[in-house]
Amino acid sequence: MTTSFDSIETHLAQITKKLASIKSLNEIEHQREEFKFLSDSMINLMFSFKNFGHPLYVQYCHCVDDFKGASWLVINDKV
Repeated sequence: MTTSFDSIETHLAQITKKLASIKSLNEIEHQREEFKFLSDSMINLMFSFKNFGHPLYVQYCHCVDDFKGASWLVINDKV
């Protein structure tokens, strides 16, 4: 997989936008909703790299957000 600088820049811009949005929100439920998009952007960024330097894993839980489900990055494969 070749790393595209434009792709990485796009993911970083999305991440920066979501972090600012989360910071500006006062309601935890709204922060959680934005965090799901942040997590998706982080996962996409991770897959933009050929070698990230150490293993990262994507965890998924179908129970999150009233059983709509969500994914996030973790540094080990244990749940």
